[in-house]
Amino acid sequence: MPPEALIVLTSTRSALPFDAEALTAGPVLRRCGRDGACTTPLALSGVVDTSVHELGVDGTAVRNGVRLGAAAVAAGIASGAVAEAATYAAGRHQFGGPITALPTVRAWLFDQTARAAAVLAADTLDTFAAAAALICACDAAVDAAATAPQVHGGYGHLKEYPAEHHVRDAVSLRAAVDAAGIAVSEAARLVGMP
Repeated sequence: MPPEALIVLTSTRSALPFDAEALTAGPVLRRCGRDGACTTPLALSGVVDTSVHELGVDGTAVRNGVRLGAAAVAAGIASGAVAEAATYAAGRHQFGGPITALPTVRAWLFDQTARAAAVLAADTLDTFAAAAALICACDAAVDAAATAPQVHGGYGHLKEYPAEHHVRDAVSLRAAVDAAGIAVSEAARLVGMP
């Protein structure tokens, strides 16, 4: 295998490598959310070695690690949305005190914080647990990010407030990791279907 290559996992223990010199990166694409994620098209030129190579690592563990990494990002988005909502709620006074005095606001803050923390306890050796953690984390991120602007009142949807960018980040991450596709494939695997 070339020292610098793009590796595409083809099964749990094999991969198809592409020589990095045969790849040409296109312009960075405009995207919604996740400023740290560089999205760019790749063009492959020249002759490609299509032989599959055995890996010295467990491809399943690599996939699970990627899923858990994305789950951690989703949990971070959820935590960020909740933290900004809590800060705003503590400083926003309504009905004679901060809105954190309202039981519904406190319950929401606790629930969303707990959901974000719970998804990080999965084991990388268990494919189902890694997939479940990713799906739960993405759902928690979207829910927290979509609800946090409500704590801000109508202001939370304005670009001037930091709450609105969490919605874009959460939705774009869930789409990028194909959480719905993972759920379908893992549900089939769970019942013994290919």
